[in-house]
This record gives sequence, C-alpha cells and structure tokens, in this order.
Amino acid sequence: MYLIVRTMPSFIFPCEYIYWRNVDNHEEIKNKLIPQIENAIDVHVQDHNPFNGCKMKGSIFDDREKTIEVNKFLLEDDIVRDIIWNTLEMGVKHLYEEKGIDICRPEKAYVSEAWFNVYEKGDYQESHAHVGPPTVCPDKKIYETAFSFVYILNDKEKDGDKLVFQKKTLRSNVCHERGYYEFATSEIP
Repeated sequence: MYLIVRTMPSFIFPCEYIYWRNVDNHEEIKNKLIPQIENAIDVHVQDHNPFNGCKMKGSIFDDREKTIEVNKFLLEDDIVRDIIWNTLEMGVKHLYEEKGIDICRPEKAYVSEAWFNVYEKGDYQESHAHVGPPTVCPDKKIYETAFSFVYILNDKEKDGDKLVFQKKTLRSNVCHERGYYEFATSEIP
C-alpha cells in the first residue's frame, strides 16, 4: 500500500493596505460639503442612527435608493475625482514604488454608495467591515466591493479621537496575531 501526500500551494495575499493623504483642495471641498451635509441632516437625517451598537448620526438607510438620493451630492464628479480616484491612483502608485507590490488596476470602477456620519463628542462607531454584496451599476455590469474610503471632512476635537483599523488573521501555528492600528485623526495635519 502506498500513501501519496500532495501539498497544496498557498499564498497570503497582501490585501490589507491602508493609505492616507491630505487632499490638496480640502478646504474648498469642506466649504462646499458642510452646508450640504447640514441641510441633509435637517431634512433627512435629524437624529437617525443607522447602526446598532453605535452612537452617532448618519445618512445611510435600510432603503438603498434613499441612501443614494440623500447623498447624491457626495457623488458629484469633482468630489469623486478629488477624493476617490486621485487617492486610489496615488495609493496604487505608492504600493508599487514604495512596497514593490504591483496590483491589477481596474479597467473600470464605480462608486456605488457614499454617505456621511456625524460624530459629536462621546459618539462612537462599532467595529464593522465594508464588504458588501456585488452591485449592479448603471452600466448593467456587476461590480464587487474592492475599496473603502474614509474622508475626514471636519475633525474639531483635539483630544485623541481615533479611527481604528483592526487586522484579523487566520488562527494557525504560523499566523496567529491580531493587530490594532490606530490613527488619531486630530493629529493628521
């Protein structure tokens, strides 16, 4: 009797990547968006807390069409270009030039949703992931969630507010750590 054991190849993909930058025209974007956000809060959001396990106000709703309608000003071409596409291109370039990782650039990409959250002193967001179901976009093609963006529009607090990223890894003999990465958003110039 012979026992043949074949090994299966494996690879841990370098997909956990956080890139941040200062947006060149941040003040212009801020001056444009804050009045629109304030109006959306008055008209649609008020005290709407969209998630269990957190304390904040937000403009994401169970009704996806309402989310899109309330937040359409966040998807204007100049906003998406300056915040999303320019940052994505810079992040991909940084991955290649600084880390030696060449990822496939999407031939076509689509921003499926955008919303805002408002945090007052003492508010918080529960730990969560931005992995959702595939989206059928206006071009009738199906897109998978590939990237999530956080844009800090206005951070008045200077006493340690943080955006926390948690890295979960597979539990095994060789891969067992869990890391917490904290960015004090008030300390980013």
